[in-house]
Amino acid sequence: MIEIIFYLAISAMVFLASFSALNIINQSKVRYQVISEVEYQGGFVMESILRSIRHSEQVISPVVGGQSSALSLDMLEVLDDPTLYGLTGTSLTVKEGSASTVILTNPRVIISNLVFNNYSALPEHDSIRVSFTITYYNESGKQEYDYSKTFYGTASTRTRR
Repeated sequence: MIEIIFYLAISAMVFLASFSALNIINQSKVRYQVISEVEYQGGFVMESILRSIRHSEQVISPVVGGQSSALSLDMLEVLDDPTLYGLTGTSLTVKEGSASTVILTNPRVIISNLVFNNYSALPEHDSIRVSFTITYYNESGKQEYDYSKTFYGTASTRTRR
């Protein structure tokens, strides 16, 4: 009888240790997925904005020396005039010319602190600094879903004709 109790106690400890290890592994996996999603969304959004700036003729808004939470670009392609970036709720959107507005971020992330600074020094180039924060949408309140990162980037327009 004592041997059975002893084996049950050992089995229970092995089971608890295994369960704890699996729980830690699962939390690490979730944390990695959260970080990956924020990093991917941030990189995608930043590259989209910077590419548009590089392929534009000039910045309409914000004006030189100004800052704004929206960006308006005069594009080389007439069909894309104007290209507008801004927030709709907690999502980043882009509207190119007369096309429909497109949401660039997915519902798993929240974008905030979106700022466009126009630091143009040369008359033939507009230079825009972009910054924003992406936070993983944590509706469960669990700690492993808490992650936020601020992204920064700068791009200049093409030479004006």
